[in-house]
Amino acid sequence: MVFSAKEAIASPSLLFLAGLLHDIGKGQGGNHSGKGAIIAKQFCLEHGLSPENAEMVAWLVNDHLLMSEVAQHQDIWDTTVIARFSTTVKTLNRLHFLYLLTIADIYATNPSLWNHWRSALLRDLYLSTKQSLTEKLFDLPKSDTASKQARVLAQLTQDSSLDPQSVRALWEKFGNHYFQLESISHIAWHTQVILKSLPLPVSFAIKPHRNEAGTDVFIYAPDDPYLFASVCATFEKNFLNIVQARISRTTHQYTLQSYIVLEQQGNPISNPERLSAIEKALKDLLAPLTQSPVGSIELPTVSRHITRTLKFFEGRLSIEMQHIDSLQQTMLTLHAPDFPGLLARVAKAFVQCNVRVNSAMINTLDAKVEDLFYITFQDPGQSLTQQEQQQALKTAIVDAIKVDKITPKL
Repeated sequence: MVFSAKEAIASPSLLFLAGLLHDIGKGQGGNHSGKGAIIAKQFCLEHGLSPENAEMVAWLVNDHLLMSEVAQHQDIWDTTVIARFSTTVKTLNRLHFLYLLTIADIYATNPSLWNHWRSALLRDLYLSTKQSLTEKLFDLPKSDTASKQARVLAQLTQDSSLDPQSVRALWEKFGNHYFQLESISHIAWHTQVILKSLPLPVSFAIKPHRNEAGTDVFIYAPDDPYLFASVCATFEKNFLNIVQARISRTTHQYTLQSYIVLEQQGNPISNPERLSAIEKALKDLLAPLTQSPVGSIELPTVSRHITRTLKFFEGRLSIEMQHIDSLQQTMLTLHAPDFPGLLARVAKAFVQCNVRVNSAMINTLDAKVEDLFYITFQDPGQSLTQQEQQQALKTAIVDAIKVDKITPKL
């Protein structure tokens, strides 16, 4: 795929220039990409490039993070996401250049960051956008809840064992947030897993991700306050890295948890014995929730050793919290250097501070994590102010992560 894109560009020198100048705006305050684009355009014009070529280099410098951010933060199998990205890219030539620059940027930053997962995400976004630009598919179906449900239902009707009435009754408990978070293929898969597991109170399933570069794990269970932390700890103990997680709560006090995990080497789970061991670990973890009355999951321990290199990683930890009055929830945004077991430690801090995770969007971007949580402070028998609760949680997360260079923000 890289070779195909490389062969398609007529002026490799423009790619080299964009690579040389893409971070030139750093250290000047504000948006380094935007400032770098101004410098890059001026440099190109002063050195005899045509206005058209100078504009191409400036655009690449300005948007050099765009493809990576879309690939890792958005549902790249959602046609509206592809249409929006295609509108921004505008031409096939731009797409070829941006794809190659994105790969070069990630690989040059740290070759160990380049794995099957990132390669597959960028490849799929590149191919889908290429098709969109070639076939001029800009006016695509809306991705609202109703249209998503209709498209999923059309897929599910091919399975004669599923009753459309049962499907709709299940979906009524999910709420719009779940449908906004999940892709059409995942909604279909989750629905099948749940309905085919009834009347069991808990269901979970593992399968290869659709791009075959990661492994999907789905859990549907009563909403135990320790469940999220325990699942993260289970993955951590089994030496799996979470690269994406989506968490939603239902109207009947259940939780829908969707994860994409990788082996330590950046590969999907492929060994059948390894897969069986992880399935057993999840089954054992979820066992108390299958009892009547429902039992409780024990607070997990996070024990994987953090290497000296990671302890002194020159990253920056940023914790921002904002109370959303309309939701009666707090939005917590976490930016931190990535290391094995990070999410398990953060989840345990939530448990220690009696915080319930209502929904979450977890993403690993290059060597950093960018996570968004909507949380509720339970605060039983206490009278902490909102600011005191936030400060206590911030302190617990910092203590759990123990990254040396920290600039936490509230």
